[in-house]
Amino acid sequence: MNLFGIVTIGSLVLYLLVGLYCAKSTNNTEDFYVMGRSCPAYLITGTLIATNIGSVTFIGYVGSVYTNGSLPYITMFGATVTSSLILGLFVGRYIRRMHLFTVPDFFTMRYPGNEAVKVFSTAIVLFTMLIYLVAVCQGVNVVLCDIFGLSQMMSQFIILSVVTIFTMAGGMKGVVITDTIMFAIFFIAAMLVVPYIIQALGGWPEGVARAAEKLPYAMEWNGAFSKSKGFWQHLEVNLASVVLAFASPQLLSRAFIAKSEKAFGQAMILQAILFPIFIFTLLYFFSWFPAVKTDIAPTSAFTWVAMTVAPPVIGSIAIAGIAAAALSSASSMFQQAAAALSRDIYERYINPSADERRKLFISRLSVLLIAIACFIAGSMQKITALGLVYGFLFASAGWAAWAPSLLLGIFWKRATTKAAVWSMSTGFISALTFILGRTWGFTPAWVPPNLVGVTVATAVFFLVAVSDRTTERELEVYNLMRAPDPD
Repeated sequence: MNLFGIVTIGSLVLYLLVGLYCAKSTNNTEDFYVMGRSCPAYLITGTLIATNIGSVTFIGYVGSVYTNGSLPYITMFGATVTSSLILGLFVGRYIRRMHLFTVPDFFTMRYPGNEAVKVFSTAIVLFTMLIYLVAVCQGVNVVLCDIFGLSQMMSQFIILSVVTIFTMAGGMKGVVITDTIMFAIFFIAAMLVVPYIIQALGGWPEGVARAAEKLPYAMEWNGAFSKSKGFWQHLEVNLASVVLAFASPQLLSRAFIAKSEKAFGQAMILQAILFPIFIFTLLYFFSWFPAVKTDIAPTSAFTWVAMTVAPPVIGSIAIAGIAAAALSSASSMFQQAAAALSRDIYERYINPSADERRKLFISRLSVLLIAIACFIAGSMQKITALGLVYGFLFASAGWAAWAPSLLLGIFWKRATTKAAVWSMSTGFISALTFILGRTWGFTPAWVPPNLVGVTVATAVFFLVAVSDRTTERELEVYNLMRAPDPD
């Protein structure tokens, strides 16, 4: 076994050990779901960035900038940072004051008295987590296949086994601590590899200047896309980033675990500093690499550079960084999908009187069930850079369907349960229609499903809310969110 394999296996063993260690302090569902609501700012920063940066970035976006140039993709992370700051400084406080366990808990509490709210919000969690999980896990498949020569099915099995074990064992604490370790690994990996890309180009700034002559599209706002397609690409990925920050379960859940509103805000500010450094460094320089070599498969661009251009020690850390990025995103989504199964389905509908021990067992069992579903779905799909990116974009279309009900529920006093039900259902169905239409070719490929979802959901919410009347219970929850948190 070469150094790449040794370091990658060593990192996987480390994550397993951390997850098993965290199991000692995971004694009830509050520990499992929200880490006892005691997470400090630096751990929230680590898990936020690690959850944002998965194999979709290292494999999907790096492969895409290798083919199409960096600006169509770098801009989306500016939207991520801006939206995250707004979430941390202005929105997160209201969510945290509700003492939630899952995102569907928000809709159930804010919009009481209608079972459809629970059903649609739970369905959106399961749909989006599964489709995004498949994309994330397929990204790390590329790494294991390139290093060990494994089949796609075997690499899928290995990666899902690792994530399942440490997520089942350690719950949210295991996820957050391993996320932070993984963030440190892949941040260092990107910083270490990039100088060797610059060296391969011929040095700074002369090499980049020569590359710019060979690749004139690399710094065009639309990249290698036509101007029309470039416009829609920018719109879709930036909207996806805004929706990711404001409405994705894996990121919103970090407000639930924070030890205070201040800690959550501090974490978002720290993320706003570190995140752009990482993204610009990684994506900008990879967009010039076709000037060095043009015949690399886009999905293997980062692994090829790590294993061929960088020295073995640096390259092995970079390879471990990809695995870390994929595992960190996957573990967060496993945890949220399992929460939807256990808390939002089992505890609400199947066994509401279950004791704490039984609920913790079902929570861990749910992680295993999500892993099996992900394995089956991922084994049937071919790995492509565009497919990985679309996995994220399609998931964001589901979050777009509930984003208006979430944000308007926080900031608009006249938000009603009836409006939320119609908004989420029509937004989700509309987004899903355009997802399937793009996949099977019966809707225009340039129409972003997330734009359709958020537009329909917003319009329907306003139309229904203005013709409806808020109840005393809805107003009570609205005012509850505005009561200062004692900590």
